[in-house]
Amino acid sequence: MRRILALGFLFLPLLACATARVSGLDRAMRDDLQEARQMVQTGHYRQAIDDLSMVLELNPRSEEARLIRAVAYQALEQFPEAIQDYETVIKQNPKSSKSYYNLGMIYAFKMNEPKMALTHFDRFLSLEPQHARSIQVARIMCSIDSTGADSGL
Repeated sequence: MRRILALGFLFLPLLACATARVSGLDRAMRDDLQEARQMVQTGHYRQAIDDLSMVLELNPRSEEARLIRAVAYQALEQFPEAIQDYETVIKQNPKSSKSYYNLGMIYAFKMNEPKMALTHFDRFLSLEPQHARSIQVARIMCSIDSTGADSGL
């Protein structure tokens, strides 16, 4: 029993170091995400993409990093990359209304794929019926639907 207690006391400081390192990494990652968000807001998209790609190498499941990177790709009109990031977020979090909204906008106005736009807008409205942009999205959907999205046009 004494041997077990002694080992416990030996490993306790190591556990504390590991915990401090993890919280330090979390803090650094939060700082990186905040900096990347600011880069996107100020139009430094390429740098934000590069930084966020490094963050995602360390933590591929970071929804926030992937969303910010998708927005940067979208701003650079690199739509296939933006779509891929948004789709990855949706696979990880099927309730990501931001991803559905942005995919709807890309498909409606950039990729000329009305059926895909309607699908993503519908999911957005299902998740966020009271969102400030819900009326705008509903109008876009009516516009797309009246132009013949169901007929394949």
